[in-house]
Amino acid sequence: MRSCSDMQFHTAAKLRIYPSSEQKKIISVNDGASRFVYNRLTANDRDLHAMKKVVGSCPAYLERIAYLEQVRTSKRELVNTIPFLNCEDVDSLSVDNAIRNHNRAWKQFREDPGTGIPGFHKKGYAQTYQTNAHYKADALTWEDGNVRFIWRSSNEKIPHYIQLPKIGAIRFRCSPEVRNLLLTHRNDTRIGTITISRDNCGDYYAVLQMSSDSPFFEPLPRTGKRVGIDMNLTSLYMDSDGNSAENIRVGRNAKKKLAKAQRKLSRMAVGAKKEGRSLYESSNYQKQRLRTAKIQRQVSSAREDYLQVQTKRLVESQDLIVSEDLKVKNLMKNHCLAFSISDVSWSRFFTLLGQKAVSYGKTYIKVPAKNTTQTCSCCGHVMAGDETIPLGVEEWVCPACGTHHVRDHNAAINILERGMALISCG
Repeated sequence: MRSCSDMQFHTAAKLRIYPSSEQKKIISVNDGASRFVYNRLTANDRDLHAMKKVVGSCPAYLERIAYLEQVRTSKRELVNTIPFLNCEDVDSLSVDNAIRNHNRAWKQFREDPGTGIPGFHKKGYAQTYQTNAHYKADALTWEDGNVRFIWRSSNEKIPHYIQLPKIGAIRFRCSPEVRNLLLTHRNDTRIGTITISRDNCGDYYAVLQMSSDSPFFEPLPRTGKRVGIDMNLTSLYMDSDGNSAENIRVGRNAKKKLAKAQRKLSRMAVGAKKEGRSLYESSNYQKQRLRTAKIQRQVSSAREDYLQVQTKRLVESQDLIVSEDLKVKNLMKNHCLAFSISDVSWSRFFTLLGQKAVSYGKTYIKVPAKNTTQTCSCCGHVMAGDETIPLGVEEWVCPACGTHHVRDHNAAINILERGMALISCG
């Protein structure tokens, strides 16, 4: 069976899983093993990074550098120095994926000047590790691999169990859309990496990476429409047709409730520390921690659901979507706007829009954001100097042609025109 990288179409399916006590133990063991391997390799590479800077003036580091290079490149050397990695419950693929993730992080650090030096993974209430599906050389479907669905009886129309490496058969639940995706693409689909995780609320999930030579989604019908969208904080966005999507401000609306829960949690932590009690053994602290985590998850889920709906509506109604290429990370440095920008989640919106456009056969492009707001969409006059439109001014009149503009609508028109010019230039 072909590898995932050789296939054209890729997607992922998220399943809610319900492990037994023994299976929870295996997940915890593999989370610890993968975190330990990642941190050990990261410590080695941080030492290497520091020693290579001064080895010219301190030749005594040469022997240590040679040993760290050997440990870094040899999995056998790593496993031999960490005996518990040979434990029966440890999935060898979780170790391989931890090494792969470490190498990817350091490769990005070396190649991307804006990336900081990789840090350590901290142990917390959340757990995660990655494993992989394997197939025989003559496998025809994913049912021939070590990851497959299990029907407990012939009367079942849909499976309720999935077989996972090391964990075994485990009960799962998913949305009807995901179930249909899983059951209708079994013959020509390969499952690749599987991420098994537990969130801060104690719920377990499995995310299956899937690849196929046939598309997972049917292309949406063409509408012949195109639109430019200008992101803002008053609403989620305004398009070049004058339509806007509401900014639901889910984080701001829950801010007081969350702050109250976090203050209570902090007081409980201080009290437990004064009495010399472990936080893991303090039942009231754990109850409050769970309440706080659920509030945070509700905020995150509500925001994600809203963005999924808005991006799907855009892709369904438009053939071409153009947006600004915003540097959200730089915009977040403005502390007056950082909370509002993170609450509206522009980066996630752009990511979902791009994914859906590819999946459903539509076109999504980004254009430079410079002067999209300061340019008149009628005559092309650019506001500069004393004419510059300050932040917060929603309406203005062009001094060159006298046209009255709504700030965001004018910017959306300019964005669409730049997108069209970009396409016409190839």
